[in-house]
Amino acid sequence: MARSHARLALAATLGLPVLGTGQAPSLTMHPDALLTSQGFPIQTSLVAAPGAAFTVFLDFDGGPREVLGERILLGLTPLLSNFDGGVVGPGGTSQRSVQVPLFAGALGLILYGQAVVLDYSAPNGLFRTSNGASTATYAGSRAIVASFDDPVNQGYSGTYSADVAGHVRGGPVTRRTYETITPLSVPVDLLSTGFLSAPLSTHGCRVQYVLRNVDLGASGAPERITSVRWHRQAGASVLPTPDTFPAFDFRIGHTDVVPDYTLDWFSALPVAPDSGLSATFADNERPGEPPIVVYQGPYVVSPSDLLLGGYLPFPMFTSFPYDGVSSLLLEFRVPAWPQQGLNPIAHRLQAVSSPLPAARVVRSGTAAAPITPDLVTTGTRDNAMPELQIEFTRTETFAQSPWLLAGAAQFGTPILAQSLPFGTSIAVEYRGADSPIATPTAWSSSPNIAAGKLYLQFRVTFHANPVTGERPILDSLIVPVP
Repeated sequence: MARSHARLALAATLGLPVLGTGQAPSLTMHPDALLTSQGFPIQTSLVAAPGAAFTVFLDFDGGPREVLGERILLGLTPLLSNFDGGVVGPGGTSQRSVQVPLFAGALGLILYGQAVVLDYSAPNGLFRTSNGASTATYAGSRAIVASFDDPVNQGYSGTYSADVAGHVRGGPVTRRTYETITPLSVPVDLLSTGFLSAPLSTHGCRVQYVLRNVDLGASGAPERITSVRWHRQAGASVLPTPDTFPAFDFRIGHTDVVPDYTLDWFSALPVAPDSGLSATFADNERPGEPPIVVYQGPYVVSPSDLLLGGYLPFPMFTSFPYDGVSSLLLEFRVPAWPQQGLNPIAHRLQAVSSPLPAARVVRSGTAAAPITPDLVTTGTRDNAMPELQIEFTRTETFAQSPWLLAGAAQFGTPILAQSLPFGTSIAVEYRGADSPIATPTAWSSSPNIAAGKLYLQFRVTFHANPVTGERPILDSLIVPVP
C-alpha cells in the first residue's frame, strides 16, 4: 500500500499529462538516482530523426506489452505518464531533467521509460518504439551499478542474449528429443511372454521406471521435460486402438537410484543386481523430493494423436524441471476401469540373464482382483524399460558479471529493473573474493556473502516460458553501499 501511495505522489508531483504519441531510435536514462533530502533527479535523453513528433513515457512496471505489433517495455499501468514530448530539434536530440522532491516511499522506486515516435512508414503505419530504459532510487554512500550498454565488451559471460539495446535478455528457448532405447537392450513382447502390460492396464496399475542420465542424453545442464511419448509395441496394429482411461495419474521426479546393467564377462549375470529400483515404491523417491504430478485426469488414446515414428504422447498439464544430472523416476497410477487395454507399450530388457537390476517396479491387478494404485506400496521388479521419446526444453540461461570492485563494503538490498513476460523470472546470486584470482566465496542470494571482500560478482539466471518462448529482460542491477 505504501508503494502505491508513493507512485501516486510521484505522478502528482511530476504533473504530467496522460498518453501521447512518438518514438526514438535511442533513449537513455541514468540507471541510478541517489535519494537525498532534496529528492532525486529524473533525466532522459532521446536521439531521433530531427522534426519527428515523439513522447517519452514513464511507468512503474517494465512490462512488456504488445501494442500494434510493437514491443512496449512498460507495464501500461494506470500511472503511465508523459515525461517529455513534442518535436525532435534540428540536432536530433531531446533532453529533459526534473528534480523530484522527497516524499514518503520514494526509496527503491524504479521508473521505466520508453519513447514512441510518429512514423507513418513503420509496419503498423503509425509509430515506432525506442529501446527501454530505467532509473532506480537508492540511499547510501554509493552504489555498484551494472548497466548493460555493451555486455559482451563489458565482460559479461554466459548464455544470455545481447539483442535488446541496453539490456541483457535470457537466451533463446531450445528443444531436443531423445529416445530412451539403450544399445544393448532386447525387445520383449510383454503380452505373449507373460510380462505385465503397464501402465495402460485394464485392472489397475502402479508402476515406476528409472531412467539414468545417460539414458536421457543429459549434458548436466538444467532442462524442462515438456513431453513424454510412448512407442507402440512391434506387431501391434498400425494405428492405436481408441481407448479411454477416466483417471490417469502421471508423475515425474528425481531419484538417487542408478542401475548398473553391466554383465560379468564369465557368468553373463549383472555385476550389480541390487543397484536398481526397490520393490517398495516409496524407497525409490528422493528423500524430501516426492515426484511431481504432471497430469491427473482422463486419458483418451486416439489414432489421430499418432506421431511420426509410431509415438503417442502421454498427457501432461505441466512440465518438469530436470536438473540434467540425476536419474529420472517416472510413475504412473491407473485405477481399474473396463477399458480395452489393447495398446501395449514397447519395452526392452536391459539384461536377459536376470530380472535385476530393476529398471521398473510394477503392480497390476487382475480381472478377479483389481487394485487401487494409491493403496499399493510394493510391486514386482524387472529390467523392462519402455521405449519412450522425451522432449527436453531448455529455458534456463545465465549472465555472469566480471569481478566488480566492491571496496570491502557492506551492501544494501539490490534493485533490479526488469521486464518479465508471463511465465518468466529472473534470479540473482552473488559471491565475493579478495582478488579476481583468489578463491571466491560460495554463491548466495544476498550480496552480503561478499561483505568485507574487495570484489563482488553476480550471476543472473533467466527462466524463459517453455510454452511461448518468451524471455525475461534485465535493464540494470544496482547494489547500494550504505
